Amino acid sequence: MAKNLTQGRPAKLIFFFALPLFIGNLFQQIYNMADTLIVGRTIGVTALAGVGSTGSLLFLVLGFVMGMTSGFSIVTAQFFGACNKVGVRRSFCAAKSPRSSSDCALRNSYVNSYPHLYYTPKTFRIYRLCS
Repeated sequence: MAKNLTQGRPAKLIFFFALPLFIGNLFQQIYNMADTLIVGRTIGVTALAGVGSTGSLLFLVLGFVMGMTSGFSIVTAQFFGACNKVGVRRSFCAAKSPRSSSDCALRNSYVNSYPHLYYTPKTFRIYRLCS
């Protein structure tokens, strides 16, 4: 079902468009609170500090991935706005083709892995987590 967001009352359209985003963020916050509660009460303060310190990094990675997917949808959105159904199908299939998606996943895995491989031992030494 396609909804045309260019016709109707803007406040109502924006509200119903943003509602699923708000609900998703709400569930993410509930998950983070439950994770903090469980780790803090069962494992201990050190583990809780680890969970707290990695939360910002997780948010950074998720924000980057969401930004990438938003960027991939620009061409599809332009075709959709122009009511070009063939272009929508073609752009969606191009973004989901095995070659482009696997190339993108491979590049992202390299970009995300190398800094972690390099900095993890140094971070462990700084925080005296292992010798």
